[in-house]
This record gives sequence, C-alpha cells and structure tokens, in this order.
Amino acid sequence: MIRRRNAALAALVGLAVLATALLAGCSSPPAVDVTVTDPGRTRLDVTIGEGYRFDPPSLTVQAGKPVAIVVHNKQAMVHDWTVQKIAVRDLKITSSYRPEPAGNGPGLHLAVPPGGVGKLEFTPIEKGSLAFFCSVPGHRESGMVGTLTVQ
Repeated sequence: MIRRRNAALAALVGLAVLATALLAGCSSPPAVDVTVTDPGRTRLDVTIGEGYRFDPPSLTVQAGKPVAIVVHNKQAMVHDWTVQKIAVRDLKITSSYRPEPAGNGPGLHLAVPPGGVGKLEFTPIEKGSLAFFCSVPGHRESGMVGTLTVQ
C-alpha cells in the first residue's frame, strides 16, 4: 500500500514538473521598451515573419546620424539580426536576450526571442554596403539576409 502511494506521488510530482516546463515554454517573452525618444534618431522597423526572411530586406541609414533598428520576431523560434563588421559608436542593445559578439571583430548582434522584440541603437561612422543576416545555423543559407547601406 505504501509502495503504491509513493509511486502515485512520484507520478504526480513528475506530471507537475512536466506541466510547469510546458507552460513556461508557452509564456510570452518579457516586455522590452522599444520607444525611441531621441527626436534626432531615425527608427527603422524590421519584421521576421513567415519563412526565413527579413522585411524589409534592405535598410539605408546616414553615417554620423543616430539610428534605432527595432526587430520584431513573429516566429516561434529565436532569431537574430547580425552585422559582422561595422564601425559604430554609442551602441545600446535592448533585448530580453543577452547580446553575443558577432564574428571576431566589431559588429552588431541582437538576439530576439520568439514573439519578442529588440532594439539596437547606434551611430554608424563609416559609409558602405553591409550584409545583415540571422546567425542561427542554417538560417543565413536559407535566405535570412539583407543589406544595410550607410550613406
């Protein structure tokens, strides 16, 4: 009798742990303030929606002018917005995910949780045409790329 009761209790505890894990996976990402309060800062919104695509796939900014790139991830998996080598100053990253370095040199990397949003604020300092992409393995190769033009 005691053995059955212990087995039943262990099964209930296991179900409770499983239910907690499943519900945690369904929760919304923490709220992130993506407000751009600096009137001199250009705001550009990028959406990660259906398929492995950024919308819009190309962005244009001005060298020496502050910019905010706000990335909205509408998918059910983590994605990121990465530029491997870009010269910037005044970099600020706002996301519920911790930023990771992109490549071995200067760069931008913003990881965005499923259904979440993140913001990169920076001032580009050199002109040029640069690729941005999702660095999740296989995503860049699947077409998750775009162009950032600094004029």
